[in-house]
Amino acid sequence: MLNVHYISPSTFPSKAANSVHVIHQVFALSKLNLKIHLYGAKNIPKSNKEIKSRLEKEYGVNLDDTRLNLIPVLIKRGINLQIAIFSIVKLALLSFSSSNKIYSRNLYAAFFFNSILRRKIVFETHQIEQGINGVFQKHILSSKKAKVVLITKKLHIILEEYYSIKITNPFILSDAAPEGLNPFNNKQKENTLLRLGIRKNNFLYICGYFGHLYQGRGIEIIISMAKRSPKVLYLIFGGNDEDIARLTHQTNDKNIQLMGHVDNVLAREVMMSIDCLLMPYQKKVSIGQKGHDTARWMSPMKMFEYMASSNPIISSNLPALREVLKDGENAILVECDNVDQWIDALNSLINNKDLANRIALNAYKEYTEKYNWLYRAKKIHQIMEDNF
Repeated sequence: MLNVHYISPSTFPSKAANSVHVIHQVFALSKLNLKIHLYGAKNIPKSNKEIKSRLEKEYGVNLDDTRLNLIPVLIKRGINLQIAIFSIVKLALLSFSSSNKIYSRNLYAAFFFNSILRRKIVFETHQIEQGINGVFQKHILSSKKAKVVLITKKLHIILEEYYSIKITNPFILSDAAPEGLNPFNNKQKENTLLRLGIRKNNFLYICGYFGHLYQGRGIEIIISMAKRSPKVLYLIFGGNDEDIARLTHQTNDKNIQLMGHVDNVLAREVMMSIDCLLMPYQKKVSIGQKGHDTARWMSPMKMFEYMASSNPIISSNLPALREVLKDGENAILVECDNVDQWIDALNSLINNKDLANRIALNAYKEYTEKYNWLYRAKKIHQIMEDNF
């Protein structure tokens, strides 16, 4: 059996997107008769067994075939480095035969194993690094002993331009959604909304937003839409207490409900239970870290979970998103900051059910064929095995 040593940048449990990504990816990899060893950090004083049980419940996964190797967070600064050192101590003396593979989303661990120990690795990156981290990233991207997984073609282009290099072994794999999600019938939709105390009542339509409330996520667009369409209910899921308090002061519209954070499984069920999903990313998008703007190359997991919902999507018309979304085919794309276009798109879905059904079904079909974690896992498995 192939042993995959997956070194993450993640803390578990966590609301962070990288943690969600990692857990779903290792679960999908474990379905391919691979033994997964996951390295990360834990931020609660629980045993790995207890944390595994919590992750399984929150994300709807089975981690029986995944061994957790989690280091307690000693200080909040430098968690990635702490995880890297921990994994290096665990793995440095391991005999890396064809039965052991390193898959790293952790920059420091990838640099150590690839550039210092000169071992073959697969390195996945979702961003451009700065400072000394940029030196490490450039070295790995240029290495003949590293295969590099990137989330968009745009990120591939930007990285090569930024570092003035040719990435030696690039592979483009979009983010994904859990496989096997099936559309809800009307009764399932109604029951899901009732669990959260949501009633359609006099509203004609329900729109939903799911995700963080950082700068550039477009929440101000939704607030403007709500003021102009009082018969539409807008549900906003996500955000921390500070974000929610800030938005509560910005709007008192009766057709906006700030739902806060819900676990991954419930969020997907709600996505399948409402009429339309909004993705109003702006031209600059924060990931919650100072200086990080991902709008030019992002591949948000939310987009694929939306596609899996079998409900129509209205999205900002940004270049990176157009690698997946096609206007009038699997979504409606509009100028990110043009509220008139957002309202027009919404009205077109409300008034044209054939259009809404067509783009929703097209998106769902693409999700089932290539935008799910199992499809992505099979591609990763192939990358690890081919001449490597």
